[in-house]
Amino acid sequence: MSYVKNNLYFIQRSKKLLTIKNIMNYIKTSNGVKKYLPILFAILVAVSVVGMASSVSAEAGIASTITDLKFPISELGGCENPGKCQAYCDSPDNMDACLGFAEKNGLLEKKDIELGRKVAQRVKEGKTPGQCKTKAECESFCTGKTENIVECVAFAEELGVLPPEELAQAKKVIEALKAGAKLPGECKGKEECDNYCKEDGHFDECIGFAEVAGFVSKEEAEMARKVGGKGPGNCKSKDACENYCNDEKNSDECFSFAMDKGLIPEEQLKEMKSGIEKMMKGLDMVPEDARPEVENCLKQNMGEAGYSKMINSGVITDKNVGSKIQGCFENTMKDYAKKMQEKYTGEGKGGPEGGIPGGIPEEAKGEVEKIQKEMMNRKEPPSAEEIQNIKNQMMEKYAPKGIPEGYGPKDAPQGYGPQGGAPENYGPKDIPQGYGPQGN
Repeated sequence: MSYVKNNLYFIQRSKKLLTIKNIMNYIKTSNGVKKYLPILFAILVAVSVVGMASSVSAEAGIASTITDLKFPISELGGCENPGKCQAYCDSPDNMDACLGFAEKNGLLEKKDIELGRKVAQRVKEGKTPGQCKTKAECESFCTGKTENIVECVAFAEELGVLPPEELAQAKKVIEALKAGAKLPGECKGKEECDNYCKEDGHFDECIGFAEVAGFVSKEEAEMARKVGGKGPGNCKSKDACENYCNDEKNSDECFSFAMDKGLIPEEQLKEMKSGIEKMMKGLDMVPEDARPEVENCLKQNMGEAGYSKMINSGVITDKNVGSKIQGCFENTMKDYAKKMQEKYTGEGKGGPEGGIPGGIPEEAKGEVEKIQKEMMNRKEPPSAEEIQNIKNQMMEKYAPKGIPEGYGPKDAPQGYGPQGGAPENYGPKDIPQGYGPQGN
């Protein structure tokens, strides 16, 4: 039934889209600083790591396969054990040697080797942030010192070590700091900021910074404050909330949470209620003798309690209800259409049930079927009057002409004589007694 399909779009949005999605939008927003501040300091740490990328990379590469190497290693200053090799590669003067060794022995990917050599060249030229040469120097310069962030981020951008999204976020932080914003709790590193914003008591301060930095809009910040960084079941992350709300037994709680916190926009809420009204209107338009079957199907699929709750509340809490309702309407109406076809064409029963006579020309049956299909594809079923009109049209077009008064089929249109048989005292005079009514 197309009219059912057309009015059920809201149902499939009601739970997953309007509940989980909206909850997650605001949980994500309320944890915005937990996401974006670490990005900032991850950037700074990345910059510091890049500042000594060659030594760190070589060190990491060697450490990962150190047990497979034979000591002493002549290419690394004759180091005799992992500790001494690490100390050797910590020195910026040994970057080239460590990178060469890592490349030769397949300890690093090609892209890491290339990046390391770029950094090594800049270290030699003194073109790193604050002219840092070691991990400690670069971290000291970039981490916790907001006045150095611009230089550190520019360096990371030049080397192409930041994805476009993270780079854009870093620049937003820079603009916020330039405008006078302060990092929450004046935190000075990724771990410190992350830990600070994980504490519930710092939520307002952290979301405030996210708003000033432009990570969230004013409206999103307000909604985030409503949920306070927690979702249904006290979930605090996107994955945790999705897992919790995807569990069928928690669907009511998640939907109620979204409703109570005002997470479902008014327009979408109106759509949900309007959709229920349309569905009920569609149910009212189902032929009276078919409606009980539709309702029984819904109750069987949704459960008596679920069906009653949907009807009484006017909203949807079951994310699968759309397909259930659609299936019930379509399957029931298909069966109903088949019964109607049998009734009006006589197919499968050897003759009609008070409709068009059996044995009518095949073209008549085809025309009836076509009309029936057109009606079943409309947004409402045919009325009793329309059905009678179709029967009359078929009679007019296909029933034999010149039938004596009283011998027309049941339900024949006006002009075909009385229905239900021949009138009294009608019939040729020469019909033998017992073979028909006798006339004069």
